[in-house]
Amino acid sequence: MDAPVATEQPAAAPRPLLRVALPELQLTDVPRRWGRLISLALALELRKLERTSVLTDDEIRTLLQHEADKQMLACAQESCFAELADALGVDALVIGTVAVVGDQHVFGLKRLDPVHAKVVGQVTRRFEVGNGEALLVAIGPAVAELFPDVPLRANQTRGVPREVALRLNPPPLRPWVVIAGSGATATCAVAAGIVGGVNLMLADQLATYKAGANPFVTQTFSDKVEVVDTTAVATWALTSAALVLGSATGVAALFTDFSDEGEP
Repeated sequence: MDAPVATEQPAAAPRPLLRVALPELQLTDVPRRWGRLISLALALELRKLERTSVLTDDEIRTLLQHEADKQMLACAQESCFAELADALGVDALVIGTVAVVGDQHVFGLKRLDPVHAKVVGQVTRRFEVGNGEALLVAIGPAVAELFPDVPLRANQTRGVPREVALRLNPPPLRPWVVIAGSGATATCAVAAGIVGGVNLMLADQLATYKAGANPFVTQTFSDKVEVVDTTAVATWALTSAALVLGSATGVAALFTDFSDEGEP
């Protein structure tokens, strides 16, 4: 009697592509720079999900060619978001809000199903008002809670990269940056003064050669003109460099930790 022949199981069908739209976050008393970075981090986190494509706010505005469609972006009602999803042809919308309420930061996300025009997931987190990094830390767990049915792509881990958090709150500059900038500014200024003095001296000497009629004097006069022109250009370049360095150093001073007590 022949042994039964094992039959191969059909391979599991791949998950259908999930198309997600991420309109601009709704901000209340929160810096717009924070909103842009939180939106970026949220888009990056959503793109870690398996077979998921994400349309950011900039991409949405590009796709919406008609002014009537663009007006939907200014509407905060869920019915408007359903129309927006239909116009974009996406499967889900993620609506985010970041606000200061009293002494707290409130971070909220909603997952909308445009087909049934209803909210299918919602996350709200509250933190003490701080430097905003807690908002970034909350993004990974919030996306996991909104999309429990969608696994991560291979070799992906949840959470916002450290470099994004640093962009939200750049570390203060060290005092040596301002000291070096001040030194470079002073050097350029002194060099511009010296070259400018030479330029004035040579220009004054040109009056003596203008009366010359013989070829030697004429040639010397031409050489002097060339030197004066060169030193004039050098003076302008050094003065410009001093002004630029001085301005940059002044701006850097505003972001410098002169106590030098921060972490390295």
